Parts: sequence; structure tokens; C-alpha cells
Amino acid sequence: AVRDDLVASAVRFLKDPKVQAAPLAKRISFLETKGMTSAEIETALAQANGAAAPAAPAVLAPAAPHMSQAVVPAKYQWTWKDYALGGIGAAGISYGVFMAASKYLVPLLNFPTSTAVQKDTERIESQLESANKAVELVRVQTADVIKAVESHAEDLTKSLEGMTASIKDLQDADEKRAAQIEQIEQEIESLRTTMPRMIERNKENQSAMLAELQTELKSLKSLLLNRRLAPAGGASPNTSGLPTAGGLPAIPAWQLEAA
Repeated sequence: AVRDDLVASAVRFLKDPKVQAAPLAKRISFLETKGMTSAEIETALAQANGAAAPAAPAVLAPAAPHMSQAVVPAKYQWTWKDYALGGIGAAGISYGVFMAASKYLVPLLNFPTSTAVQKDTERIESQLESANKAVELVRVQTADVIKAVESHAEDLTKSLEGMTASIKDLQDADEKRAAQIEQIEQEIESLRTTMPRMIERNKENQSAMLAELQTELKSLKSLLLNRRLAPAGGASPNTSGLPTAGGLPAIPAWQLEAA
């Protein structure tokens, strides 16, 4: 049956200019939330649009200042869908609460047993033992690394000392070589200075020797000429001023010694 009072309130609500600006689907959805049936909604829409209502004439109720007060919600009829949705929602909420409690509350409320405590203690001791072994291994490896580094450092020090000595020897050799080169340069400079003098003296000696040889050649020529010109039976007079032997000119003693 159509509830006339609810239809009348819906008609007043639908005639409101603000409500008429809203989409039809939204107005119908709002009326459904108020508990109106499809026949009541059709009747209210027809009366609001000015058409004849398919059902009995509506009984006007006292005017209300506002639609929210004029529309009297009817008792909602629960369907099996509502119960199913409600059951599903309740089950989901219960499951969420159960999982949250199992994850967060149960571990806080459950006190560990002696067996669990012993297992945890053994596990911690095992971890500590493993950590101690790892630390000992790291200590041994570190000691080996330190020894290797010290050995390499000693070898490096010896190598550096050898290189230093080699560099010192090279420097000394360079200094000696530089001194020898300087001495050679001085000798070369001395030879360069004295060589012209020696050449000049040699020229003078050669000139003197040539002059002496020329003189001796002249003397020999004179002797030969005198010997050729001398008469066969007698001795020619000594006009050369040279010593004679048996009437003939004699070779001077200094020439005999030179020969």
C-alpha cells in the first residue's frame, strides 16, 4: 500500500527548486534511503511534475519548514542482501581484529617458557661464539698483515738505502769526471797557449840548423873546389882557413863527431 503521508513529504521535497536542479537518479536514490518503495517514488515524482497520481489521492500533511524535517523516514525493511553484507563486514572486521591481536598482542601476552629461554640463550651463546671466532680470525689476519707490511717496509728501507748509496756513488763519479774534464780543459788550454811558442821555437831551431847546413855545404864546396884546383906535385896554399892534413884540407873535428 502507498503511504500517503510519506508520498506528500516526498512531493514537497521534490518541488524544492534546489532539489529540482539535482539529477533524477540522485533524487530517486535519496528517496530510497528514506525507505520509500518504487511505487511511492513514482507517485511522488508524478505529483511533483503535476501529473495525475496512479494511486489514491494523497492526503496533505501539515507544512514543514524544511524537507529534512518534513520527510518522515519509514521503518527500513532488511533484505537478505543487507544481512549478507553485514555478515561479510562483521567477518572481515573480526578477522582483521584477530590477525592484529595475533601479531601484536599475543607476543606481548605470551611469556616465554624455560625451554624457549634456554633455546634463546643457546642461540645467543652460539652467535657470541661465532662472533668471537670471527674476531679472533680478524685479529690473526691483521697480525699477519702487519708482519707482512713490516717486512715490506724493511725491504723497502734497504732498497732505499741501496739507491741512496748508488746515487751517492754516481754523484761522486760525476764530481770526479767533472774534475777530470776541467783538468783536461786546462791542459788543452795550456797546450793551446804554449803550442804557438813551441812551433815558433821549432821554426827558429830549424832556421838555425838550415843556416848551419848551408854554411857546411859552402865549406864542403870550397874544399872540393880547392882539391880539384890543387897542382899535382905540390900542395896548394890553405886559403880557406880550415885545418889541413898532409897538405890537404882536413874535415873539422866537430863535423867528424856529428857524422
